[in-house]
Amino acid sequence: MSSRRQSNAGVLADLQHAVNRQGMSPSRRDSSSSPSKSSSPSKVARRQSFGVAEADVSHVVEDTGKLWDEYFKRLTFVIQEQQGRHNSVGRASTSSDSQSRQVRDQLAQERQAEMRSAEARLVALRTELEAELEDLAPMFTVSPSLSYHAEEARNLMREIEQFGMDIARARMERKEGVGDGSGADGVGESPDESADVPVRGTLTTDEAAAFCDAQIDEMQTVQEDIERTNAAVERAKDELKSAMKAVDRLGYERSREEAFAKEAQSGIGKGGKRDLKIEEACRLNKAQLQTLCSMIGLRSFEATSERSLRAVYEPKATAGKGSKAVILDMRLNEPGGRLHWFDVSLIDAAERDLSRARRVVNLPEGLAMRLEQAFLSNDVPLLVNEIGVAIQTDVL
Repeated sequence: MSSRRQSNAGVLADLQHAVNRQGMSPSRRDSSSSPSKSSSPSKVARRQSFGVAEADVSHVVEDTGKLWDEYFKRLTFVIQEQQGRHNSVGRASTSSDSQSRQVRDQLAQERQAEMRSAEARLVALRTELEAELEDLAPMFTVSPSLSYHAEEARNLMREIEQFGMDIARARMERKEGVGDGSGADGVGESPDESADVPVRGTLTTDEAAAFCDAQIDEMQTVQEDIERTNAAVERAKDELKSAMKAVDRLGYERSREEAFAKEAQSGIGKGGKRDLKIEEACRLNKAQLQTLCSMIGLRSFEATSERSLRAVYEPKATAGKGSKAVILDMRLNEPGGRLHWFDVSLIDAAERDLSRARRVVNLPEGLAMRLEQAFLSNDVPLLVNEIGVAIQTDVL
């Protein structure tokens, strides 16, 4: 236990010594280590050629020293905390405890060696930086003429700032009614020269308030328009969803009625004759489907093969000349199975040859995401609905 305390005390002493040396400024360290080097007149002249004082040779080195100082302080706190924990535990001295103490002592010695090597590395880097500064000093020697012009420019800048402060002070005094020439202080003074200085790019309080009110009204109007548009879009989406559900339901009824119609056409009806009731039901279903397609904006919705479906959309009613019709092609992996792929293409509204349609490569991000979700969920009505909504909202 005594050897462990002595090793910890040695580590803390070394850490404190490293912290003290890191806390010293570069000028103090240089003066304490090599007084002849710090007092060299050639080195002082070279440092002055950079435009800095002797105590501020390298801000980078000082910042690095501060970081090392913080590191050593935290490491000291960790070691003290570990020592306090070991003292508070009060475990019996066993062979395992002695082994763990030896391991901790070994780790402490390794950390101490690392800190010493890091300190030596820091000193070496600082020495290298001093040497580099001495080598580069002749390249950055400031000429006397440049120093004179720089000083003259600084004087002019100070005069300009003082003149601006005088103008601002005069305006404030004129606004508050001070400095009107009355009293002992105003006797013999020249008239205010800042009275003729024009004020540019400023607004009066009333003008600024009116401008802000106009902007607020305009923003409120735009916000109301956005809310109305969003409400209209939501209503249109609800209507399209209900219409697509009706189309889906009627599609099922249509397939059932087509089966009945096929039976009737093959002579399986009443007495081998035409079943007028079935034919009437088919006509009604066909009319309803046409009505729903016109509500959604579908020009046609048909099966091009046993595994393919094609929906052709009419352009928006408000679209001008040269509007485009949208074509949605879908393919199933098997008849009545899941969706295998879909494709969106555009064609002139007046064109009837669908082979001239051009495929849409880059869909809008939001529309592409919704179409992908409908495709993954194998929802054909939702896929058709999303294209219709995109056409009505000018997204596509």
